[in-house]
Amino acid sequence: LAQVNPLPATVVTGLYDVQREPFWILVAWTPGSLNDCVHVGWQVKAAGAVSHSFTTDGIDRETSLMNMTGLTDGVTYEVSVYELCVNPLANSEVISFTTSTKPEAAGAPVPTVAAAGPYWLSLEWQAGRKGRCNFMHWDVQARKTGTDMFVSAALCTEQPETATSCNVTETYACYKDKTYTGFFSVC
Repeated sequence: LAQVNPLPATVVTGLYDVQREPFWILVAWTPGSLNDCVHVGWQVKAAGAVSHSFTTDGIDRETSLMNMTGLTDGVTYEVSVYELCVNPLANSEVISFTTSTKPEAAGAPVPTVAAAGPYWLSLEWQAGRKGRCNFMHWDVQARKTGTDMFVSAALCTEQPETATSCNVTETYACYKDKTYTGFFSVC
């Protein structure tokens, strides 16, 4: 007695990430040919420090995307997918690619004006959520009321993480007509 194996489904093509976020990745692909496969679902895996498996049992074959949730932020994953068939001998081969979740962003600091004078502001702020931020420096930006452009306040920018206050001074560029050009250090 001899058995003939089924002709497997062909491997999917165009596996890619549609959207990446800190704790999930949405992936999509184009199904291959069914051949002798009776479609059951898709097996999707995200292998990183911890592996996660996702199956689309009972979902239409043309729904060839998966939102992989419960992932860790800032981690590289090898994402693989293959087609599941009623007869496992007809399953497609595995295809994979490497992607990563976004690192969790730092939260915005909460500024307050501690004091104000005619040409200066004393600013204080509380740091936001740290996220996966490798802190470099603060970038305090200001703009003159009625203008669209923010500029870095030179006296406040590039301070260490522990410095959560500064004085913003309004000065004029060193032009004869004293044309206002933003916040700068003294000429």
